[in-house]
Amino acid sequence: MKKKFLGLMTRCKDEFYIKEFIDYYLSQGVNHIIILDDNSEDKSIYDNIDNERVEIIYCDLGEDKRIYPNQFYKKIRLNYEWLIYVDVDEFITTKKNLSNTIRKELETTFKEVDCIKIPWVMMACNNRKKNPEKILFEIVHRMNQDKRHHTNHKEKEKWMKFKCKFDLIEVKCIFKPEKFLSLWDHYPYDKVNQDCRVINSIDLNSEELENINYSNLREEGIKNGFLLCYHYRLISQENCLNKMKNNIWYKNFTLEDIMKTDYPEIIDYTIKNKTSKFDKIFVLGFDKRTSNVLHNFFLKNKIKSMTFNSNNLLELFDKNINLGKKLLEGVKIKDKNNLNFKFENTCLFLDMPYNNKSLKYYQLLDKQYPNSKFIINLVNESKLSRQIIKENCTEFTLNKVENISYWIRKYHQKIKQVRNYFKIRKNKESLCIFDIEKDSITKIINFLEYDYQLDKSLFDTSISYQNITSD
Repeated sequence: MKKKFLGLMTRCKDEFYIKEFIDYYLSQGVNHIIILDDNSEDKSIYDNIDNERVEIIYCDLGEDKRIYPNQFYKKIRLNYEWLIYVDVDEFITTKKNLSNTIRKELETTFKEVDCIKIPWVMMACNNRKKNPEKILFEIVHRMNQDKRHHTNHKEKEKWMKFKCKFDLIEVKCIFKPEKFLSLWDHYPYDKVNQDCRVINSIDLNSEELENINYSNLREEGIKNGFLLCYHYRLISQENCLNKMKNNIWYKNFTLEDIMKTDYPEIIDYTIKNKTSKFDKIFVLGFDKRTSNVLHNFFLKNKIKSMTFNSNNLLELFDKNINLGKKLLEGVKIKDKNNLNFKFENTCLFLDMPYNNKSLKYYQLLDKQYPNSKFIINLVNESKLSRQIIKENCTEFTLNKVENISYWIRKYHQKIKQVRNYFKIRKNKESLCIFDIEKDSITKIINFLEYDYQLDKSLFDTSISYQNITSD
């Protein structure tokens, strides 16, 4: 039988988000998932799982949850080139090469490696009382790995589960099972031979195989590591109460004890954005020069970008509305090679129209492409003149009786409308206000850091429109 490239094995006991777990790892290139169900009381958690790539083994793992998985591993280890062994609350993700799947990283970065030790990133429920509908979408806080977290508890043995992670933090592994005869919770062991290369997923340095921990993980490592294991250990008070009943690691704690170890110190959208299928970036007015500079910056970063005449775009939008289509659906233009190019294949759209009529358009774009980001580029009010407004400012101009102060008032009204729209939607992380005169490009790089890896050195404010061509 031909080996599958990437398999995954996990244990599950009444984990209501098992479908979310499965969908995530299948999207990351896993070929086959084995679920060892440990006598779940609620078997309905599997009702919506109908995929030939998922196999559910109903069993009783007993008091020591490590014995049966190891026995089962010995039976199936030669069926896969690579194997992931994680719990249902652990989600491994790519980071340095964020757009890559796990499979892609194994085929490239780690192709000459036998075992990858991947440190945890400790997510936090932020004292949430009830279970979220989707943990990957709603749980976005985590522990700050640059800080120490002391439990200050005399019963150190009891508190080892919740020990400070500053010096040492646990790892999970992805490995080539043909090289290892046995499996434990955190790593494989019993090497077939000594010719095994074991490295960590942060800086790719060599590691000891039989070591449960990674040393000195810091925020810099989380930002630039190749693979991280996001650990959703605490997802709600409701879930913790359930663990206190069914999980030997939690039985000796009170809910108050456990909540004291929940550290919602940093907002991290890595997994949320990866599962949200990020759509597009829309830049709304107001300064053509800023649009040109951003257009050039994104093109140099190999991101498809498009600028266009706003009036023409409004006509295309209206046509699609009348046809009952999405605003960008089916629209084509000629690219630099005179080939038809689809709007929907583009990531960045600049000079998006914003006038009295088009207020509904950016809101429609937000609804039709719900995981997109919006940037407002601002004008330098102190340098405004009628000529500058005419030549450089998008969206609306001045008639003969209107003065510059009137234009500025309208301009502020429109910015306020956009701010209020995203504030009401509780989606503030999807909006960035950028002033090219005052802000560093780092503001946009940070705004998009979980979607794109942008090179700051490619930002050039001297660019002119004539020097830019679309990909």
